[in-house]
Amino acid sequence: MPTLSTHTDADGVARIELELAGEAVSSLLVIPMQVRIGDVPIQAGGLAWVETRPEHRGRGFARRIIEQSTRHMIRQGYDLAGLFGIGDFYERWAYACALPEYSLRVAASACPSLAEYRSVLYRRDHRPAICRMHSGVARHRTLSRVRDPAAWPYAGRDEGIDNDTGFHEDAAVRVLVDTDGKPCGYAALRFEEGVCVVDEVGYASMAAIAPLTSLVAGEAHAAGVAHCEYSVAPDDALSRFLVAPGRAVRVRWPRTGGGMFRILRLLPLFETLTPLLGRRLRASPLAEWVGSLAFVTDIGVASLRVSRGAVRASDEIPPGDVLRVEMSQARLTQMMAGYLGPQALAASGDANIPPDAAPLLAVLFPGGYAHMWPGDRF
Repeated sequence: MPTLSTHTDADGVARIELELAGEAVSSLLVIPMQVRIGDVPIQAGGLAWVETRPEHRGRGFARRIIEQSTRHMIRQGYDLAGLFGIGDFYERWAYACALPEYSLRVAASACPSLAEYRSVLYRRDHRPAICRMHSGVARHRTLSRVRDPAAWPYAGRDEGIDNDTGFHEDAAVRVLVDTDGKPCGYAALRFEEGVCVVDEVGYASMAAIAPLTSLVAGEAHAAGVAHCEYSVAPDDALSRFLVAPGRAVRVRWPRTGGGMFRILRLLPLFETLTPLLGRRLRASPLAEWVGSLAFVTDIGVASLRVSRGAVRASDEIPPGDVLRVEMSQARLTQMMAGYLGPQALAASGDANIPPDAAPLLAVLFPGGYAHMWPGDRF
């Protein structure tokens, strides 16, 4: 009989295995982390290295370890779960696409000069500065990963990741330093099919963006490459600097596969988000709104009682006049991530959203560009 086991190491990484005749035939890792919704860190688990031996596929073993991972993450108090996976597979466990993919291609000749800045190769003592810059760029970016300098580079990375630098093993990591020798920007770049691929960039201030793009262009020139390709969201300051007439950030919203997330614990997630939702309301034309909003999903009910920007979460639908929103937790995940807006959900028939609730939902969960750097993926 197949047996399931869960082993957790000192870093909190859990390995879930299904054994047959004493041999592991299907397994995955659950990696503890924090990801952001807006600027709020959320406790989450990341599924990685999901695999079943080829000769044992088609027997429901992957289903059993994934279901076990959900139970494990709920017991651990994680509110979200995420993975980077194949298409038309993980939806059956309620995972939904939540991360668009971005591409901005720029001619290396279009970038300015470094001026008074210079660049050096990455050293381990640059790590704290890189983590600060990473946090500064990502601090309001939904589904960005909170990077802890003590834990990054992450242990147990996928094959192809340099565990010393935390970036792709083929990446050249350059650090931009100012006239005082202090790090003020960085770029992890590699060369692929005649293009300089920028896996990650960070900057300490807006003043560093122009010389940072020059740093990347200089590396491209040195390699004999004409174009640089950045994976940056359209509303990132670096994108706004680089985008010119005839140039645009290409955005792809996958239908399936790629970066996928799901909600694990509905009420605790809403309780964590209430300060953010209150701030969003107070900054909107609905700052004086008073009433209740209930979310009815396949994993339970959560309601928000709102009074002039103050928000309180509950697992009960309050009496009286309540705006009742019905959708699966997968669609709620996508709305929270800014992947799908309330109007699109209502029009698709995937959600029952009262007309009066749509403007409120648009304020609470505005559309946006969720993003996680390749170096933070799992």
